[in-house]
Amino acid sequence: MGTRIRIDQSLLDDQNYWEETQQDAEPRRKTARRNRRREIEERMENNRLRRHIADSYQGYDHYDA
Repeated sequence: MGTRIRIDQSLLDDQNYWEETQQDAEPRRKTARRNRRREIEERMENNRLRRHIADSYQGYDHYDA
């Protein structure tokens, strides 16, 4: 059994509304992808630096990791 959703007919008829909505959504998606990619790259860089620092202390006896 389906659910019916009432949609305002004026919104369906207003093509400019749909075009503007679609154009507004696209830049937000691209920005979100860019931000996510930047966040992943920063995490990878932080992990690489942590490993590098930890590896540099491996030769010292007084360092317990």
